[in-house]
Amino acid sequence: MSSPATGLTSSSPVDDNAPTLTVLIGSSVAHAIDPDQAPVVIGRWVDPATASATSSDTPPADIPVVDYRISRQHLVLSLRNGRWFATDPGSRNGTFINGEKVDEFEIPEDDEIIAHLGNPAAGIQITFSRSDAGVVYAGAQFAAARRQLRLSQRALASDGVINAGALIAFEKGRSWPRKSTREKLEQVVHWKKGTIEKLRWEYAHGGQTTAAASAPVLAAVPDPEKTVVVPPSPSPAREETGTSAIDPGFLAQWASQNLAQARAHRAELPPASKPAYQPAVARLIGELASLELLVHNASATPELRPMFMQVRNELREVMLAAAESPSATSGQRLFAIRDRDRLSVEDAAKLAGVPAESVRAFETGGAVPATDKAVLENFLASLQ
Repeated sequence: MSSPATGLTSSSPVDDNAPTLTVLIGSSVAHAIDPDQAPVVIGRWVDPATASATSSDTPPADIPVVDYRISRQHLVLSLRNGRWFATDPGSRNGTFINGEKVDEFEIPEDDEIIAHLGNPAAGIQITFSRSDAGVVYAGAQFAAARRQLRLSQRALASDGVINAGALIAFEKGRSWPRKSTREKLEQVVHWKKGTIEKLRWEYAHGGQTTAAASAPVLAAVPDPEKTVVVPPSPSPAREETGTSAIDPGFLAQWASQNLAQARAHRAELPPASKPAYQPAVARLIGELASLELLVHNASATPELRPMFMQVRNELREVMLAAAESPSATSGQRLFAIRDRDRLSVEDAAKLAGVPAESVRAFETGGAVPATDKAVLENFLASLQ
């Protein structure tokens, strides 16, 4: 069997017992993929009216995404012996899971897996699962509305709307709340009665299945035929690479949305005295550190300067709070002492005799060479 988009042939006959795969693009568009549709391509949407003659050899993606960081054929979903696999056929900017670049991965049967297309921190988030696509879509829409209003999961639980576990399960698309609970949820985000059910119904009847129609239209780039190259790490100056740079306005909007999401995660942190606090705050610190790194790389543009300061201040507040917790790591304590003594990362690196990158990684929970880690532990002891 071949796909109209790829011309690829699946490696085995269709397995009638294979599960339907749910693909959530960001938090706005959900797709249900039946086994007989494989292989399916996720790729950049190209307007047929503006596509050049040279692009006619590349068939359109089955799941189009309006984002110029995405290659026309970025990820191929296929079935092998009843199991779903995702393969990157050689995209320009790559596919990432947990910050690591991958060429192929298996989608688990009993859990979800999240990939980022185009960049480990700033890429388009794609969530794969076996959950009901309509429930996934409705849950994601509610989560987005809740975060926009800065309502924490803990606050909804304390107000008796829904307990945190049930809310997480709904927002992840793993369960469907009772009607009375749905009505309470609709009230807290100022939705009309029946909106959650309507969202699920709309998906089931084709109301939200096309990424090209639902995704936001980004600012135009000089050459829509090129995939925008996302810088993997900060550089002293922007290089001229012959490809279009990411639109600063779009990047500022994207960073603002991610900062709002990080703030919502901060509001949902367990109490500092609980064992679950440190793993949760460590994930949040990693999230903010990655965002800071990306925004810093583009902060020379006027649109990004205020956003960079907001992200840095948010990271500072989270780090200082973590440093005061009973389970504070050595890195978090070093950050707090640097902040107290007004030492920059470069100052601390020079005093300790290690690279600045090691100081940043030590503080934010990244990988640090063993020798540098030992030096920084001793340096911390000398400052206390």
